[in-house]
Amino acid sequence: MYFEDLSPYTYLKNSDCLLKLEHPESDEEYNIGWLDKEHVFPQGNVASELLSKILYLCTLKICQTRGFHNCPFCSDKADFREEMGECIPAIEYCNKEYYLGSAEIRVIGKNGKIYAAPNMIYHYIQKHNYLPPQEFLDALADVQIPPPQFVESTPMPKNDNSKSNCVMEYLSHLLARLRTGKR
Repeated sequence: MYFEDLSPYTYLKNSDCLLKLEHPESDEEYNIGWLDKEHVFPQGNVASELLSKILYLCTLKICQTRGFHNCPFCSDKADFREEMGECIPAIEYCNKEYYLGSAEIRVIGKNGKIYAAPNMIYHYIQKHNYLPPQEFLDALADVQIPPPQFVESTPMPKNDNSKSNCVMEYLSHLLARLRTGKR
């Protein structure tokens, strides 16, 4: 599924999966990394510390769907896992395996601007040298994530709401920092 970078986010805009946050600075979300074979995308290098932040954000699974989106560019399936007859990319973070292609990430930038990307963005950057817009990378640079040893030692509650609570807490914390001017 293709959406031009920095175009208004509309994919699951009216879905119940979106977090309902109060952020007076902006209520707009912008697409990043919705790639397909029919459209050329910018290529280049993304700093490893930014890629690590994206890796962490991929574990939060915002707007998770029931199906998977396969990578349209891969012919080598070595880094993929077979799931229900489809090959889907998988990542490892803090000794846990996560499948990509069925959820999204959010990054909140300056002035509350929100960037919405498929969690496949990690794979697109790592394997296909996708280069997101600089304003997204600048916003990502300001994202604070817990160190891996904290994530490893923090058990997640068993119920399904635990992940959405974790995501809500993360986004609420970022919004509070934006409102107080702390970056």
